[in-house]
Order: sequence, then C-alpha cells, then structure tokens
Amino acid sequence: MSYVFLSYGHGDAADYVERLAGWLGEAGVPIWYDKEIISGHRWSRVIQQRIEGCSAFIVVMTPQADQSEWVERELTLAESLGKPVLPMLLAGRPFFRLGNRQFEDVTDTALPGSAFLATVRSLAGVTPPAPLTVLGAAEPPPVQTAEPVPVQTAEPVPVQTAEPLSLRSGEPLSSARTGEPRQRQPSPGRPRLGTRRVRLLALTASAVAVVLVGSLLVRQFGRESDKPSAPPDTAAHGTTPALAISPDGRLLYVAITRMHITGGTRTLTTGSLVAVNTQAGTVIPNSHAENGGNGMSITSAPDDAAITADGKRLYLGRFTDPFLIRITALVPEPRGIGRGVDLGTTADPVEGVRSVALSPDGKRAYLADEPTATVSVVDTVTEKQVGNPITVGRAPRDLVMNPTGTRLFAAGSAASTVSVVDTATNEVIAAPAVGRGPRGLFIRGDGRRLYVANAEAGGVSIIDTGDNTVVTQFPAACGAHPIAVAVSDQGNRLHTICEDSDVVGVQDAGSGAALGSPTARTTRPARSMLLSPDGKRLYVAVVEAKTVTITMIDTTTNTAVMDPIVADTWLVDG
Repeated sequence: MSYVFLSYGHGDAADYVERLAGWLGEAGVPIWYDKEIISGHRWSRVIQQRIEGCSAFIVVMTPQADQSEWVERELTLAESLGKPVLPMLLAGRPFFRLGNRQFEDVTDTALPGSAFLATVRSLAGVTPPAPLTVLGAAEPPPVQTAEPVPVQTAEPVPVQTAEPLSLRSGEPLSSARTGEPRQRQPSPGRPRLGTRRVRLLALTASAVAVVLVGSLLVRQFGRESDKPSAPPDTAAHGTTPALAISPDGRLLYVAITRMHITGGTRTLTTGSLVAVNTQAGTVIPNSHAENGGNGMSITSAPDDAAITADGKRLYLGRFTDPFLIRITALVPEPRGIGRGVDLGTTADPVEGVRSVALSPDGKRAYLADEPTATVSVVDTVTEKQVGNPITVGRAPRDLVMNPTGTRLFAAGSAASTVSVVDTATNEVIAAPAVGRGPRGLFIRGDGRRLYVANAEAGGVSIIDTGDNTVVTQFPAACGAHPIAVAVSDQGNRLHTICEDSDVVGVQDAGSGAALGSPTARTTRPARSMLLSPDGKRLYVAVVEAKTVTITMIDTTTNTAVMDPIVADTWLVDG
C-alpha cells in the first residue's frame, strides 16, 4: 500500500483539500499534502521526494492553482515520472495541459464520487472493506476495522506507506470528530446502527455498486453529472522566462524552458535562448536553433539570468537540478546574431539556484540556493566556489547587487526579510523585516533605495540602504500578489506585475500614490519583468498557451509600444 499526493493552490482550495484529505484518510487511503507549508515556505526537496514515492497524484484545479508555479512544478514532475494523474475541478476551468483527460467535477464543493474513490483505492493498493451481513437480531455483528493512526499537524509528515494517515487533527480518527455522533431513529424491527457503521455500510455498498455498474459510468473517475464540461482554459503552464539585457540595451535575451507533449504528457527537454532586437521589436534569427525553435538550444532549464557589464557572458541559474550555474558565452556572428555556447555546469553543485547576481566587474557570481537558505559565491574565472555559503533568510527568491558591489541583498520569501550581505566579508550585517513573501527586488541607480515586491502581503516595501531600515510600505498597483518591481527615473515611476493579474501597475515610487496614467495590460498574468538600462522601456514576459511573448512598455506613458513579440515556443507537440 502506498500514499497519494495532493497538489493544490493554497489561496482558494486549502479548506476543501483539508476536508478531502480527511475523507480519503477515513476511507483508508494514505495521503500526503503540504498542509503546513504556505507559498514561500515549501520544502522543495521533501515535495520532490513525496512525488517520487507516491502511487498517484491528485491535482485540485482552481484559478490560483492554474497560476501557481509550485503546482506547475509538481504536475510536471509527476507526469515526467509517469505517475497516474487524477484531476479534480473545484473552481474555474480545467487546466489547458489536462484538457484531454477526464476529471472529477467537484465545483459544488462536494466530495468525489464512489468511482473516483475506487480508482484512488486501487492505485494506492487499498483493499476495499469486506461486505457486511446485517442480521435481524437485536445487535449487528461486530465490524473489524483497521486502527486509525494519529498524525501530527505542526508540520508536513512523510507518509508511512504501511498505514493510512489523517491530516485533519492530531488525534486518532476514532476521536478526531467533535461532538457526539448523531444517531438515527431506528425503524421498527430493525437494529439501531451508529453513524460509524452506517458510513462503513455506505462505503461497502458503493464498492459493490462500482463492480456491478462500472461499465455504465459516464466519466472515467467520477459520478455521472448533468453539468456540462467547461471549455479548456488556454492559460499558460510554463516556467518563468529568465530575462537579461545587453549593457547598451539593444539585445534582450530571453531564456525559456521548452517541453514536448506526447499523448497528453509533457516532458522537459531543453532550454531555448532567444535574442530580441529591442529597436526593431523582432526576434533575431539564429542559425543554431534546434527543435523548431527560434533560439539556440541550451541544456539548461533556466530560472534566472544575469549578464556581465561587457555583454559577453550570460549566466543562467537552474533550480530543477542540483547544478550551481550554467554559463553561456555570447559570440557575435557575421549577421549580428548572438550565438550561445553552453559551457555546462560549474564544478560545485548546490541544491537549486533560484537567482543569479553579478558583481559590477563580473568576477563574482552570487547564487541564491532556495532549499538550503544560502547564497554561494563563485569565482567566474575558476568556476569554483569562494569560501562557505552565506546563510540568509529562508527560501531566498531574488538577489540584487548595489551599483558599487559592496552590498548584496537577498529576498527571503519564507522569512519575510531581506538579508543584507557585506561582500567584503560575505557576512549578513542586517535583515530588515518587510511584508510577507518577498519575491522581487530592485535597486535604484544611485543605490540609495531598495524596492521589495511582497507577494503574500500584497504590497511594496522601500528600504533605505544607508541604515537598512524600511522607510515606507504601500499596496502594489498591479493587484494582490506582486512578484516583480522596477523603478524608472522617467517621472519617478514604480512598476509592478502580479502573479494573478494582467495589469502592469504604475505608481509614484516614493509614496505609492496613483499617477493617473493609462493602465497597461498583458494578455495573461506576467511571469517576469525587466527594465532597460536607460529606464525608458519595460520588458514584460508572458507565458501563453504554447509560446512566450514579450510586451514592450513605454515607461513614461505606461503604454505598449507595439504588439507582443513572440519570443519562442515553449510547448512543442510530438
């Protein structure tokens, strides 16, 4: 017997998933889900191990789950490992990538039907309860049931495959319910049965019904429903594009993770590095493109990018594999095409690189290692780590260097702090508290102000880098969950993007006040954003159903200067 993994969006499905987990646990199905780990607090290594060891993967589809990078990563890993994926639609529309799969419709917040339960039982190796014989005597025969196992709720606990778990409370299942069970009034001449036995009888009857009428079921997993299936959503499910721009602002590099889809299953293949001519707004053809893409094929699936001051080297950090960094040398070609030469990983691996920052002279690369809450320092000449990793706030998601290279700032998304590192000693000298879930950082050209996008708190914090104190905080103009921030000196404008909004917000960079500018929008919620060196253009990356597009926004007028540019295809059929 093995356990089942539950994947979901915390913001709009947590209550339902807790109820679902308790119901499955009572039905004898061992489950695992990250109840105590909210966004930014996830234990990536634990989650990876739990997916690798599960017998089935249930994904609860909701609008927030549709946009969740973690749900995306979990689903991609489950599919790549060939795990049975059982979708459940709680709200919104079915995921586009799962459009060819049958799903269990629970949009009325009801628990799944008996056939779904039978499928989950079978995949988990749970033997259905034996049929009961109710005698006409005054008392029914005793029912033998498996002893429930208590579970801790303080933190996610690896599921023991030998026994089912309940994640709803810290008590055994037999005592986890509150209050006395309701008793039905017995019919004349019939024995009086307790709620527990009635439920067990119902489960037994359901199991027998599945065997008898299984061939008549309309859906693959669930009960028959007169609700029409919602049309597939074309929302994107790609990883975040990594952006970097040449020092002169003429070339925008877009690093994209590419996947192939065959028979409804997506497989991570390679990355693609695309060069965009920012003056013409066109993708530069690359003679070294592969697999029908526009960019040079790279073996990395990038999460972040940084370019040296001379524009000759691009560093790509990769989170999905235990590699320190990938290095790409940009070599000009006769037609002005930047050909990247993938030099592979550096010698010293870490858990998973989330962000990359470079010293102004390009001699040091700083890499945020989210699982270990450290920053590693790399000598870019020898490609070796320098000294010991620097311990920073939990789950560092973004790094930024001040213009002089004396301070490094790390956003600890699980610590709700920004760690300030003295690069001369590689020690943390301050850690000012900001809003919950800091995700994106931006430092102004004079280095005096650091801006922090707090994804969970829904606002922006401004830090005075002289004394490392928060001087003000205010809501983000893009919406409730800002993930990136940039400040243009063109009118002192602060720009934000949110993970659940198509608005590119703009407001006063000092007070957060609205500016009365037109509202810039993208076709879907943006995934990443980058400001041009002169501050006149904002490049916003959006992951469409199969492509990655770049919207160029004039920072003075906050309007798009042209139609979105299709950088490359990230999802390839066949």
